[in-house]
Amino acid sequence: GTTLGDGIILGDGTTLGDGTTLGDGTTLGDGIILGDGTTLGDGIILGDGIILGDGIILGDGIILGEDIIMEEGVSM
Repeated sequence: GTTLGDGIILGDGTTLGDGTTLGDGTTLGDGIILGDGTTLGDGIILGDGIILGDGIILGDGIILGEDIIMEEGVSM
């Protein structure tokens, strides 16, 4: 699993593999696909059209955009 530091900005259409960990304050653009088992830190901003795979763990203070697709097993 890849670990990304705090404050990372990921552009639109980025795909993150399974088990990716994103630091606090990360901003995700529209259309991001997060693999199964991805862990998101506190204060993450999720853009519109994000697809969250199974087993995603979302930290506190998550800001969700429109048309978020959450598959089974997403924990908030």
